[in-house]
Formats: sequence, C-alpha cells, structure tokens
Amino acid sequence: MAFDREELGGWVAKLQSIADRFAEVEKRVADPDVVADRLKLRDFMMEHKRLKPMADKAVSLVATLRDWDEVQAWIQSEDEELRALGAAEQPVLEAALTAGVEEAKWMLLPHDDADDRDAILEVRAGTGGDEASLFAGDLVRMYLKHADEKGWKHQWLQASEGTVGGFKQAVLRLEGAFTLRCAVSCCSFWLCPYSWSFRSLLRLRPFCSSRQKCCDWILTHSLCAGIAS
Repeated sequence: MAFDREELGGWVAKLQSIADRFAEVEKRVADPDVVADRLKLRDFMMEHKRLKPMADKAVSLVATLRDWDEVQAWIQSEDEELRALGAAEQPVLEAALTAGVEEAKWMLLPHDDADDRDAILEVRAGTGGDEASLFAGDLVRMYLKHADEKGWKHQWLQASEGTVGGFKQAVLRLEGAFTLRCAVSCCSFWLCPYSWSFRSLLRLRPFCSSRQKCCDWILTHSLCAGIAS
C-alpha cells in the first residue's frame, strides 16, 4: 500500500483530539470538587484509563510524523550525505507510521462496556500427546510476553502441567487497557462476550528418534470476565 501522508495525518489529528480530551480529564481528576464526588471521580478515572493508551499513541505518532516531514527536507537537500541519510530513514518512518495508524484505527473503534472488563484466556492441549502440551506451553509464554509488552497484569487461575513440560491446560486472567479488544487469541473480544479458536503446529516429533512429522492441536478460549461460559 502506497504511503499517503494526508490520510495518515488525518488519523493522527483524530488521535490528537482524543489526547486533548485526555489532558482535560487529567485536570478534572485533580479538581477538588470532582475528588469530593465519588461517582464523578470514578467516571473520570475510568475515562482516564480508557483514553491514556490513545493519548500515548498520539504523542508517538505526532513525533514520528514530525520526523518524517523533516526527512523530506533532508531528501531535497543539496548535501549528498544528508540526502542519503534521508533516503535510508524514510522507509523506516513510513513503516512505523503505517503500523501506528493501523493500531490507531483499532483504538478508535466505538467504545463498548466490555472494553473495561478483564479477559479470561484458556489454552488447552488437544491431540498430539506430550508434544501438544509443549506447544500449549509455548503458546502461553507467547501470550504472556505479549501481555507484558502491552503493560497488562496477569493472574494464574488454573494450570495443569504436562508430563514432560508445557501445559495440558492453562487459564489466566488478563487485566489492562483494551484487553477485551486485543486479539490475544486472534479473536475479536469486542465483537462478542466470548470466542474460541484452534491452533495447529506441524513439526518433527521431538521425542521420536526417527524424526517423524506430527501435527499438534491447541484450543484457545477467550472469555469476558464476569460472563459465564
């Protein structure tokens, strides 16, 4: 997809308007009149939590877009080294802007009450025996790393370890902004209260000397906290 400075600038402007609202909310939560009213304070704190990721994204994208504009001046420069530096930086910045705006589009989806709830994630080993348990363990570690990168908290609710490692079943609670929107199990939490999907892995059997191929299956199940399955 071709890089469109005008379109990306429009999305950044939308995020910037939310960042302005976030700044206003930050002032309100420090207002003594609001602090004295528990209901108002609760509402503003929830809005503050919801808007902060978008405000942070706006700051990041505005800075990246400013760098991109500066690089355009480098490319037009008469200095050969500066032109070369600009040519090298331009695709990097364009890739960062494109990825950032795609994430911004997702953030700007209409707010749903479920967005403020925690997510329950279950990973269960299917067919494949010990190899499936190992695959489930790899998947759980991947999800936890993703959660750490997002700044989410996690709590172990249940874990049944495999005989050679990994998990037969693992259930976690994820807490943080937009946990119910993020595709932790490649399911769109915000579209429905719960969803599930299968994962498969084709590889050489790690416990077989003849190195036969095997296909392991995993069930991932995402559930909005507070909704019974």
